[in-house]
Amino acid sequence: MTSTSANPTPDARLSRAIAEATAALGLVSDALGAAFSAALPAVTGSGNADASLRWADEVLSLTRHRPTETDVAIAFAEAGPALVERLGSDEIEELAALVRILPARPAMVVHGALATASSALPALAPPVRLQVLRVARQIAEANPWSIGQFLELVAAVAPRLEPDSQMVFIESLLPLAPLSPMQLTNLLNDAVAVPASVTPEQLGTLLPVASRIAVRSSSAAQELLRSAAELFARLGPGELDLWSRRGEDLLGIHPAAAMSYFRLQSRLAQDTLAAHSSGVVLAEVRDVLRLY
Repeated sequence: MTSTSANPTPDARLSRAIAEATAALGLVSDALGAAFSAALPAVTGSGNADASLRWADEVLSLTRHRPTETDVAIAFAEAGPALVERLGSDEIEELAALVRILPARPAMVVHGALATASSALPALAPPVRLQVLRVARQIAEANPWSIGQFLELVAAVAPRLEPDSQMVFIESLLPLAPLSPMQLTNLLNDAVAVPASVTPEQLGTLLPVASRIAVRSSSAAQELLRSAAELFARLGPGELDLWSRRGEDLLGIHPAAAMSYFRLQSRLAQDTLAAHSSGVVLAEVRDVLRLY
């Protein structure tokens, strides 16, 4: 028979980890020890032993990775009650990996990321939350300053998509890391603002196309998002991709003409729209005829 000491329960492991962390963190700084101790009642009372254990381990880990920047570990300690209540162990681990690469100053960068992760991400399914954090970490390596807003906007857009499309959308954001904070934020703001008349299926096609275009021109991608409702009034999801590629061809030849194209303000845009929308119109006619 295996003894309890050889295989400690999650609660026993948590108690031991908390005792070790409390002693170690108090030696790092009084403020860190105090923040950790203040969070403990809510953390241990959450009933989520695995997440609580991961939080305690990550607070300690942050002090080892950034020994001169205790403010980062303090922020993670203070966020503990909200994190263990709303996120799982794997997500807390991934969030700590994200925080580890964020700048300590200004403090709002780290605090914003932690606050948004605990408030916005729980609306998503656990696998989607984890993927959002993984993509956020890769984006933060090049663009850390607006990562809190990135998390907030992605969490606002993703629930509008069908489950399979959520992962595709999140992964399509990876190539956008080189965009400036303003470009990335403006693009995601326009994604959030796409009218509700655009269906989940249509949005699932639109957003990856917009991300693909944004690699070359974030402004052109924004114009596509703003034109979405008018485009989908005449195009199906498959036709949208074909129509957009004609505009992408213009980006390398005549950027101004490409902007007019995505705004639907050029003759070429309207002609291409008419050419690709004919299939949608015929399908609608067939559906009507079947009623008779």
